[in-house]
Amino acid sequence: MAKRIGVAREKALLEALKRSINLAGATLTGVTISSPTISSPTITSPTITSPTISGATLSDDIVISGGGAVGIAYSEALTVSAAIGDYDAEIELPKNAMILDCGFKVTTQIGGSSGGTEIKIDFGTTAGGEQIVALVTACNASSTMAAGAMMSVVAQNKGDASGAAFGGFKDAATLWAAAARSIYAQFEVADNVQDADGEVVAWVKYAVVDISS
Repeated sequence: MAKRIGVAREKALLEALKRSINLAGATLTGVTISSPTISSPTITSPTITSPTISGATLSDDIVISGGGAVGIAYSEALTVSAAIGDYDAEIELPKNAMILDCGFKVTTQIGGSSGGTEIKIDFGTTAGGEQIVALVTACNASSTMAAGAMMSVVAQNKGDASGAAFGGFKDAATLWAAAARSIYAQFEVADNVQDADGEVVAWVKYAVVDISS
């Protein structure tokens, strides 16, 4: 005769079950995942066919490292202080990343003063090195770049009407690297102070291409 288990006992047994499942080498087909919370995942060459994922919560950064994957890496929010000086944002790329585009977005207005302030920007493999994108004057003659403005190499747009767009990737720029590395965006406050501190986030769009063999 089957043994009956009370509801409370059944709940306790379910809660005691191991919740970690090793899916190494698995192929998931037609999966429906409802309201998961995924923390600090690293996704490497998965095979997932026709999944349905609803209400997912992703926390922390996602590292995309599988061949052919396309991702965008962001810097931390960077305060571009009112004072004259150089302010550097670091963007970390995974191994085998080939740069497709790079740029930044403004979260708090930059530029502006009565004394001819300029905001100059470049991208390099070292801070201020200009190895990837040459220095441009994005805010010119005390003009401002408002919150929500952005610039990118591919878009070739201006963040401020009186400023300059990026001039494209530099000739012979090292856009691919086998090893993980950092790219730096430098924001230079030149000629005079800004009206107030500003804030930006720099980013790099990349594809993972293993051409090392």
